[in-house]
Amino acid sequence: MNFKALGEDFFKYLVPGIITTALEVAALIFLLRSMHTRGFWYLVAVGVTFVIGTTIQYFAVHRFIFHDSDREFKEGYFYFMLVAIIGLILTLGLVVLLTYAIHMPPIRARVITAIIVGIWNFLANYFLSFEMHKQREIVEKIRNRK
Repeated sequence: MNFKALGEDFFKYLVPGIITTALEVAALIFLLRSMHTRGFWYLVAVGVTFVIGTTIQYFAVHRFIFHDSDREFKEGYFYFMLVAIIGLILTLGLVVLLTYAIHMPPIRARVITAIIVGIWNFLANYFLSFEMHKQREIVEKIRNRK
């Protein structure tokens, strides 16, 4: 495995990830402040903004980073959303844990969770949604034959 290429792709993945996460957190702040949510209703706001942010991110990473993936657009989107659903479950679970067990404010809990889940999402999307490791292996084999 080419860890240099993996690292380069990770840093490219960070740009749309940071932008969509920032937009997502801004939307979450807006929803929390405008709706004056209490109790578990903030989780609905977290879930809604997460799905919107993830969909926007798929279009960005597919177009600008993983455009050379062998996966068809729809098939890649299916796997991307599957990874996102797992990420959503992790996100909601970690936000609840950090908010109720550690008594952290929901926004801070969401930002910390974004870092953890962001790493999970990148690795899962790299290997599953876009199968970039297969494409990289083919390129390395061709280079080694020369």
